[in-house]
Amino acid sequence: VASDESVPKTAADIDVIRGRELSATALQQYLSCSMQFYYSFVKGLRGEEEISESMDAGIIGNVYHKVMQKLYSGASDGRITAAYLKTLKDDAGKIASLVEAQTREEMKSDEITGRDIVFCTMICKYVAKTLEHDLGFLKDKHLDHFDIVSLERKYRALFHGFRFKGTLDRLDTFIPGSLRVVDYKTGKVLDDDVHIDDANALKIAEKIFDPGTASSQWPKIALQFFIYDMILRDNPDVLEGRKIVNCVYSTRSLLKERPVESACNDSFFSRMEEMLAACLDEMTDPSVPFTRREQKFNDRTCEFCDFKTICGR
Repeated sequence: VASDESVPKTAADIDVIRGRELSATALQQYLSCSMQFYYSFVKGLRGEEEISESMDAGIIGNVYHKVMQKLYSGASDGRITAAYLKTLKDDAGKIASLVEAQTREEMKSDEITGRDIVFCTMICKYVAKTLEHDLGFLKDKHLDHFDIVSLERKYRALFHGFRFKGTLDRLDTFIPGSLRVVDYKTGKVLDDDVHIDDANALKIAEKIFDPGTASSQWPKIALQFFIYDMILRDNPDVLEGRKIVNCVYSTRSLLKERPVESACNDSFFSRMEEMLAACLDEMTDPSVPFTRREQKFNDRTCEFCDFKTICGR
């Protein structure tokens, strides 16, 4: 068990960081607790895999993601028409069958019992609502179709001498000159994650990189979208000069309201680039050790950390 609050950063550690591909998740780990980043990203340690006897948020999210991927992969040439969406939405049996099959695969089980049946019913509602919202977007924009650019595809980019990767749930385009980055989420979405404009852009960027930001108020989805947008800007063959629009489909609000579309704010993006570059310099600075998260926060970050035993928390 570690007795100190920090671990010195070696040349070998820096080589690992520079040699591996960073992701939004790895960056979130570093900003949340650089000791967690050290154990997970640098040393490659993993928490023990537990076989869940019932569905958890992770499994529910995976099932929702994969069912949406399968439904939209079935469209001809990636063109999602209003007629196709209506057909899918009205076929409750097909949606239920896909949800149940994917749930069995995720849980490595031959049958679904107990409260997991209720969870499957909820996922079916999420899927149906997603289709309904996409129909609504078409109606609002007076269109009869939109086009899928990619589904669950991994993209790569270079920034400040570091390699980044990101798997984007869905890239689509409703109107020429615009590319939507769609992210499906089962967790909490903050206003700061999706409502970014010139008035609050700098404040939100500062909040993301401020170690004093409590985890409950940390705009980590805004950070994730920034990484995705940065990756797309480094892939001009995919972006094709189009304006990036971010859109999060949150299961917590899907049943109540339409997902929010938010254009990538230039002021926010520029400030985030500056702060990310400084963060990467610090991440590979041998004079800056890996440190444990301060316990002044009224949150449960350490409680759910895979490495709390070896960390000493």
